[in-house]
Amino acid sequence: MIQPIKQFRITRLTVSGFKSYGEPQTFHFGDMNVISGHMGVGKSSIADAIAFAITGVTYFASSKIDYLYHQDSRDLVVELEFEDGSGKSRTLTRHRQN
Repeated sequence: MIQPIKQFRITRLTVSGFKSYGEPQTFHFGDMNVISGHMGVGKSSIADAIAFAITGVTYFASSKIDYLYHQDSRDLVVELEFEDGSGKSRTLTRHRQN
């Protein structure tokens, strides 16, 4: 039987073809993180990518996910690396084409 993961800590996020990130972009996370920047630089894209990797929908639970594609791509990949409650490293990848 698969044991549920009751808590986790995100350590890395890699996106490609996702919203404003056409080329692969990797973000590393620590215990405390601050995401800041001007409007339109991709802050909410990070939240959408995390939500999409875990749930398959956007941060605001929209099932209309076609807007997640980068304007020049119909191939998006989100890879989320995290540690579960026991400290074991795991990777979750969600890939969508067209």
